[in-house]
Amino acid sequence: MSKLLSTKSMRRIALALGLQAGSDGRALGTYMRHITLIRHGESLAQINQEESGVNPDLSPNGEQQAIHLKGRTHELSPDVILVSPLLRAYRTYQLSGLSAPSIQVDPRLVESDWGIDGFYDGLDCSYLEDGEGIAAQVGRHINARERACSLIDSIIHSEHERYVLIGHWGIFNELFHAFVGLRTSSNTVTLTENTALSQLEINDEGKRLIHSWNDASHLRQRAEESGARRDGLG
Repeated sequence: MSKLLSTKSMRRIALALGLQAGSDGRALGTYMRHITLIRHGESLAQINQEESGVNPDLSPNGEQQAIHLKGRTHELSPDVILVSPLLRAYRTYQLSGLSAPSIQVDPRLVESDWGIDGFYDGLDCSYLEDGEGIAAQVGRHINARERACSLIDSIIHSEHERYVLIGHWGIFNELFHAFVGLRTSSNTVTLTENTALSQLEINDEGKRLIHSWNDASHLRQRAEESGARRDGLG
């Protein structure tokens, strides 16, 4: 008859193998991980070329896109939400209705600087608690590929199972490459629409699965509902 191991036994086994043990005794890195990526809503810079592309707010349409996420996010039940400190991502989080036991603003999720020196110089994050300190971290951030690898590594070695990351197309493209082991120089480029969801998994065998990418079905539903209302008024 098989016997369930106690937390103390699992902790001893993990330590004997040279692995760090989690609070329930299992070796960190042996948990299943569910990772949902959510791109920010449409920004003002996407509709107005005169708007700064460094840290724009959401457009009115982007606000509605973020609010419409509520129909999708109730099923996620994340343990941790990681949010880019850039305004368009942070506001998307605020409007999405998402909640979790742990919510963290993570500078590793900022958009790529596109190879432009000083791209984030003078970044204003005053809308965040400790915004000045976070802006300073963004200014010192490493390149997007290294940030993507760091994010995946820290998720794998955490005690939490379900993550939601709210960020940007460029960093999510790098996360995809890092997740599947493609070089940054690869010709593969992912597309991510505003507020689209992408769902990744690392199972207990360490296999990396992509369940969906760029799922923006909630936006199409919103467009259909708007069209139906207009038809009803005709």
